[in-house]
Amino acid sequence: MKKIILIFSIIIINLSCSKDDENYININGKVIYQSTNNSIANAKLHVKTKILNSPESNWSYWSEIDSKEAITDSNGNFNITLKSENSSNVLVSIFVENTDNYNSSDTGYEVSKSNNIIIPLTKLEKLKIYINNTNPFNSNDTGGFYLSQWLGNVSLLNFQNFGNPNETYESQPGIYQNSTFWKGTNINSIVNYNVEENKPCTISWSYTKNGILTENISQIPIISNQINEFHINY
Repeated sequence: MKKIILIFSIIIINLSCSKDDENYININGKVIYQSTNNSIANAKLHVKTKILNSPESNWSYWSEIDSKEAITDSNGNFNITLKSENSSNVLVSIFVENTDNYNSSDTGYEVSKSNNIIIPLTKLEKLKIYINNTNPFNSNDTGGFYLSQWLGNVSLLNFQNFGNPNETYESQPGIYQNSTFWKGTNINSIVNYNVEENKPCTISWSYTKNGILTENISQIPIISNQINEFHINY
C-alpha cells in the first residue's frame, strides 16, 4: 500500500570518537519487532553523523559530517561506516522508514554506544473495510467515512475506488483523522488500512440513503496476522 507520508524513528547516539587517520566510525545493530523481538529484514535506515559547533556558546548549532543509507539483512542486522571527527560532540542519527508492515516510534532516545544497537519497531495489522451501496434510488445520496488515529501515524490510509481525495486533519489536539466522502448510487468500494497492534481501531461513518441520515461509530476488533474484514452496507 502506497504511503502518503513517511513518518520516521529517531535514534540519537552520543559518541566519543577514537582518533584515527581517517576519522571514521562504525555503527551496527539490529532492527526488531518490539512485541516479539523478531528481526525485521530489509528495513531502510537513513544514517547521519553531526557535530555540535561552539557548544559553549549561546549560538551553538549542529552541522552534518556524513550521511548514508543502510538496509538490514535477513537477520535484521545493519552495519555502516561514516565519516566522523575526533570530538565528544559528535552525534549519529538513525531514521527508520515506516512500511505497511511496521511503524517506527516518534520518540527519540539516546544510547551511549555505537555497537549492538537495538531498534524496536511496532508491528502493523491489516484491515479491509467494504463499503456496499444497497438499493439507493437518489443520485444525491451521500456518505462520509472517517478513521481516527489516536496515537500513531496519520499516513496509513488508502481509499480505493473513490473519485475524491483523502483528507487529513487534526480534530482535537493530538487526535488525527483521515476521511473521504462519496455521492450517488452504485457505490462499492474498499478501504485498506493498517492499525498498530494492541491499539483499538475506531471508525466513524455516516450516510444519507434515500433521504434518511444514519450515523455510526464502531470499534473493530483486530486479530493479529490476518486481514481483518469489516462491512458497511448502506
